[in-house]
Amino acid sequence: MRRVDPYSNPPAMLPIPDDFGADASAEQISEILVHGLGSGEIEVPVLNQSVVRLLELCREEDYRVEAVVGIVSRDPALAARILRVSNSAAYAPTIAIETVGQAVTRLGARALSEIALALMLKNQVFRASSRHSEMVRRLWLHSAIAGIYAKNIAILRGGLAESGMLEGLLHDVGRPVVIQLLGDVEKTIGENLPADVFHSVVDELHCDIGALLVREWGLPGHLDTAVALHHRPFAISDHRDAAVVAHLADELAHWAADPQSRDESKLRGHLAVRHLGFSAADLESLFAEPERVCELAVCF
Repeated sequence: MRRVDPYSNPPAMLPIPDDFGADASAEQISEILVHGLGSGEIEVPVLNQSVVRLLELCREEDYRVEAVVGIVSRDPALAARILRVSNSAAYAPTIAIETVGQAVTRLGARALSEIALALMLKNQVFRASSRHSEMVRRLWLHSAIAGIYAKNIAILRGGLAESGMLEGLLHDVGRPVVIQLLGDVEKTIGENLPADVFHSVVDELHCDIGALLVREWGLPGHLDTAVALHHRPFAISDHRDAAVVAHLADELAHWAADPQSRDESKLRGHLAVRHLGFSAADLESLFAEPERVCELAVCF
């Protein structure tokens, strides 16, 4: 599989037959995209190398703060964005954070890596042509909300908040990539695909392609499972809890953005909620102030 600099133009050529048109079925289009990804004819975005090194370093128990600062400081654009988010309502520092070193000391290196990955995803993966840009913007907001809920779930369960956030933040990472690929299909055939076909392909492929991206990026295996199985969280896997967290964060994010889209009482009794073993107090905390969660998501 070939990789592409995410700042470069999308691939101009796709493995599409000459007689292929907008009347193609969702199954035909999906088959072409899956084949192209498998053969390397279709390229996938790569992680910013500063983010890769930061994630790797923060997995080490004995990482040095100086090393974290060094990695971020060598990427001025990343450093500036990290400082902006570090000072936002999402992290609400009591005193303004002015340097990367202060950000590491006050927020922790793992929180810093969480911010860095979120910024990379927003700027390099969650983007599309002008025709689909609003769709992808909404997807990013949904993913950021899910990330905050996954983080809150992790805190309630006594785990690492940063690890939890990534389960929510990444769960739909395949969607913008499929949307970009379908945009390339439309450019190649010179006409727009019917909306029902377009959305059917996105729904069909986003889990598998998202999981493929997570593997290509070398992220931990539980994130692969969270992305691949967030719509089937109780499928047999080695990381079922990660899939359940991603699934619940996804449901909560839909509910927070549009309370009419989900019945709160049913959501409180969801199988995922019971599986994760929340107390009554935990549930009150988890379901509190959905508007505030949406406001915090905008900070990313």
